[in-house]
Amino acid sequence: MGQAHSAMAGLRLAAGLVPKLQFGEILWWFQADSSGMAFGDADTQAAAQSALGRALATFHTPNDDPSINSYADANFLRARLFNYVAAIQSYVLSQCSSAVFELLWPMDVNDPDNCKLLRYINLPSQWTARSASGFDTFGCLG
Repeated sequence: MGQAHSAMAGLRLAAGLVPKLQFGEILWWFQADSSGMAFGDADTQAAAQSALGRALATFHTPNDDPSINSYADANFLRARLFNYVAAIQSYVLSQCSSAVFELLWPMDVNDPDNCKLLRYINLPSQWTARSASGFDTFGCLG
């Protein structure tokens, strides 16, 4: 899962650079189409069925209310993102212990006023405190 990130860390280290890796494209950047938000890939749907005991709710826009089903669906997506990134970070650090990580935070898809759903799932609670985030820096794009 983290092989590409690990390879990049190795290339930066070999070039005498700090092996700094940025996460940003891992966030849910989806925009709605006529069928809603694109959380319906087979792997995510199967994992949701297993974790929730039912199909994942259909979210229609980036601004949908994440509290549907008492946040169960949004929390599932949030945890899935956190676990995915944590697994990559762990793998990279096992290969390159000096690697540092940055979270790129684009406001266009995480605006709390216009993208409530994406803002919620793209910011797992662990990432709100530097000590628990696994990130060394947090880059915000307006």
